[in-house]
Amino acid sequence: MPPAAFAVCHHDTLHAHVRVCPHLDVEHRPGVSLVWTGVSAIAWQRLASLAGAPLESEPAGTGEPAAPLAQAMRESPIDESTLDPAYWAAWAGPLAESSAEALQRESCRLFGVDWPLGAPSGADPDRIALWSGFAMHPRFDPPLARAPFPRSHHGVQVPCFGVWSSPDEPKSVWQSRATQALVHFPRTTDAELVGLSDEEIDAAYNQFVVQLRAADPEVRIIVATLPAGPTLARTISRALSLLQEDDAHPRARFSADEGLFMPVIDIACAARSSELADRVLESPSLGRVRLGPIEQVIRFRLDDGGAKAPSPPRSFGLMSPPRRFSCAMPFLVLVLARRSQVPVFAAWVENAEVLAKAPASR
Repeated sequence: MPPAAFAVCHHDTLHAHVRVCPHLDVEHRPGVSLVWTGVSAIAWQRLASLAGAPLESEPAGTGEPAAPLAQAMRESPIDESTLDPAYWAAWAGPLAESSAEALQRESCRLFGVDWPLGAPSGADPDRIALWSGFAMHPRFDPPLARAPFPRSHHGVQVPCFGVWSSPDEPKSVWQSRATQALVHFPRTTDAELVGLSDEEIDAAYNQFVVQLRAADPEVRIIVATLPAGPTLARTISRALSLLQEDDAHPRARFSADEGLFMPVIDIACAARSSELADRVLESPSLGRVRLGPIEQVIRFRLDDGGAKAPSPPRSFGLMSPPRRFSCAMPFLVLVLARRSQVPVFAAWVENAEVLAKAPASR
């Protein structure tokens, strides 16, 4: 992936209007983008494997309150079989010198040698290290359309891409792109539109859930504009509830006068959670050990997938059949693994901090 601006923060603090969420039960805040990945649960599972017993969220006999982060990781449906390991790395155990070197190798495999964020350097054998990394840049074959000029998003000029047809391109190019976009909502036909309530009509005109099919069949990308729920978990649940199984529905595909237009997303961040740091765990295999901070590194870019030549833009605003969807308002991006409805990555985009910036014009 190309270089990007990056942020380092604690899970329980905000940095430049971006919050890396330790779990999904995080409240939305106006003007704050949220980023989450469930890969940290794999590090927790590896720690449980080392311990030889399930890890409790409350140390026995201490009377301390249960830790939401530990409970979220223990109950996570994500495990090592959920997603191709090309996209993630995880570590749990005492950080002796040899293991620190192994962790650095995993970080380099995932993020590259020169990336400024990555695995912790140096040994710390007195505490258990919990580290996870997630890196993904989905590819599309053929590449999606790329607008030749940036557009303003929250006052920042950002490059844009999407799925649309152009009179300057062969019809076959549009047809190939259209197969990579699946509209899950709305799928209302003209006959059905007559019977909808005012609330349902409003949703059909102002909300959407579209799936982008990447070249890797392991990866499903969901893009949605929906009202924010009380928490990120509730927002995601609403988006997942609108996924449809019928790919053959007459409104499941864009027609040539429909399409999707959105900014390029470029996320690079590292976060450290102190929620469980310094807690003492006792287990048959590890004995009495002390936890260090839980660290995770996230790198995610979503763009046209390698287009060589840009395509002329179309104007996309509010939908009136035909459906022309634009991510000009806060929107949600999910990565689902395989054909499951289990998200492994989520980003609630509410500001330009997590978007690619257009090069300054000369």
